[in-house]
Amino acid sequence: MTQRVSVVAAAKEIGCHPEYLRRQMKAGAWDLGNVVKPAAKGGNNEYFIFRTKLDKFLGKEGGEE
Repeated sequence: MTQRVSVVAAAKEIGCHPEYLRRQMKAGAWDLGNVVKPAAKGGNNEYFIFRTKLDKFLGKEGGEE
């Protein structure tokens, strides 16, 4: 099972503001997981950050899938 990480926790590990992380993921610049568009117009995107992708991004290879 893939472990998920919150936006706030991931941003803290990377060393950036959570909104910056969201913008980078939405733009496709950072592949940390999935950005899910809202079902209803005017809703907020959901951000699913996966531990394995975050570790790879941070250079911490060798994590479990």
